[in-house]
Amino acid sequence: MFVRVGSKPSSKKNDAPNRPLLAVANDWTMLVDFDHKRIVFPPNVYATDQRPDIVLWSRMSREVLLLELTCCAEEGFEAAKLRKEIRYHELVESINLTHNWKAQLLTIEVGARGLIGGSTFRSFLKLGFSLQGARNLTKTLSTVVARCSYAIYLAHKSQAWAHNSDLIIAETASVSDEIGVSVPEKGKLKLPSSPSSKKDKKTNKSIERDGLIRID
Repeated sequence: MFVRVGSKPSSKKNDAPNRPLLAVANDWTMLVDFDHKRIVFPPNVYATDQRPDIVLWSRMSREVLLLELTCCAEEGFEAAKLRKEIRYHELVESINLTHNWKAQLLTIEVGARGLIGGSTFRSFLKLGFSLQGARNLTKTLSTVVARCSYAIYLAHKSQAWAHNSDLIIAETASVSDEIGVSVPEKGKLKLPSSPSSKKDKKTNKSIERDGLIRID
């Protein structure tokens, strides 16, 4: 900061908090890429065969957000983030060069042992989550991943695996309550039941027999 000779530096801070990305418009559209339901990148934004995990775009603000999730070993957070940034660098730059849309990539790294990457927490704050909302969401992600890893460990000797059923799905609060943006509600999330699981009433947990675990 430069100060004229004889004048006093201003005590007023110029670092105003950044406005949440989702707060600039109320017409956001979201696409999520699933194995059983592949998405097509919005052709009105840009023509590409790439499929980010989540795409959010607003015609009102002319902004498009690309979200990429990686679940890896905690030691690989930085490599995973760099890999995704390289993969989508050309797409983001190409969209921005059209001068019709402004693109941004947010990466989400979740560790297989339940640790959450720092960039993940910052991405939630950028989107518009409150500090407490971002903490709650990262805590939920940590629990889900740790339990999934445990379920996979229990099944490591199993010859049969139910590929089409969820290992575990967490029950979370409404996203719209956290960020003030209207987002369609998802159904309450539960774990799939296993016919061969024996319920332990004392611990309220399931005892696994065939490699699938149910945690209530």
